[in-house]
Amino acid sequence: MNVAIASHLREIDNLGRSLPSGTKWDAEARSNLRRAAQRLVHELEEPSDIVERVCFQALETAQIRIGVDLGIFRMLAESDTLLGPVQLADRIGADPVLLERVLRALASIGAISEVGEGSYISNKTSETFAIPQHTAEIKWYFDFLTPVWNHLPKWLAQTKYRTPVDSAHTAFHHVYKTSEDSQTFISKHPEYNNHSASNLGGTRTSWIDIYPIQDKLKDEERKNETSSTFVEIGGGLQREVSTLISRFPHLSLFVLQHSPAAVSNLELDGIEVIAHDILEPQPIRGARFYYLRHILYRSNDLDCIKILDELRLAMTPSYSRLLISEHIVPAEGASTHITHQDFNTMALTGGSERTEKQWRALLEKAGLEIKQIWQVNGEDGECLIEAMVSETGRIRNLLHRTRSSLK
Repeated sequence: MNVAIASHLREIDNLGRSLPSGTKWDAEARSNLRRAAQRLVHELEEPSDIVERVCFQALETAQIRIGVDLGIFRMLAESDTLLGPVQLADRIGADPVLLERVLRALASIGAISEVGEGSYISNKTSETFAIPQHTAEIKWYFDFLTPVWNHLPKWLAQTKYRTPVDSAHTAFHHVYKTSEDSQTFISKHPEYNNHSASNLGGTRTSWIDIYPIQDKLKDEERKNETSSTFVEIGGGLQREVSTLISRFPHLSLFVLQHSPAAVSNLELDGIEVIAHDILEPQPIRGARFYYLRHILYRSNDLDCIKILDELRLAMTPSYSRLLISEHIVPAEGASTHITHQDFNTMALTGGSERTEKQWRALLEKAGLEIKQIWQVNGEDGECLIEAMVSETGRIRNLLHRTRSSLK
């Protein structure tokens, strides 16, 4: 047997034996076993297999998209019996000959299961794409993002392979011929916006379950009843603030900030809603917590420093804490999930996912220092970065106030 193949088989066997019988597989264990299985599959491939796998990935996504459009996954998931092209044709109103080709293709890529000639049933993949949230996702990725990804090689060549520094000129802007940022553009196009909004669902561990916020409040009691306890800037609108209110009802003064368009006519119980441009001076001074979720990854380093500078100027040293929810790229062995997110961000906004070293350097340039990092959702999930004003940042704040007073 090929030495490499034998090695991969032993690795898979060892991973399978690593958990005692009856132990629940956690996300990391599943990820490790999945990666090992993928390495085995790749080792078994001939060069022609590799070329076909890589070159036809986009076509397989198109086949899934056709299955979604025809409602095949939903009908199979809801059926108690085997279905074939004739039965599905009666329900859909499509040509049974064409349906037979579609079903055959979907079965060949594991999207549905073939049980005898011309008979099909649902499986884990088809059940996934029968769920409305995932139906929206495949439409979102295929319709909106794929054209941008396809243009990325040409766009990078045109930039002479330089790290993006202009968020107004990305592969997205070239494809859709717009000067608007991607979020603004999407909000004006219902055919994309509806899928994007549906794509925001799903369950995830909240950083609130991990971060010891109550201990921070007890450790830093301060007689300043007018200080805003928690300020969420952009991100998921009321999601995090609402969770905090329900979890800590005795706390008060929660502020949600977003663009004027996002908060227009928005009223939330127990939350002060403020329209705010993130690049402008932060109007809430001396808050105990400032929170950014999935904001900085969209921007290049220069724009990130502008955002962080404004927050640092508003923060009270040794008291205010900046909480940042972002993905952190591991120093080695990065997963496809995180590298996919990195390239998608590059194509849409010119931003990037960052390693821990890069996050520390970025925050240091803005006069902030990382106090601790919590991993929230496993190796591929986001982390919570806690930062405070550094000594260098404190001096910068004093110099800024002095200059401002002299004007």
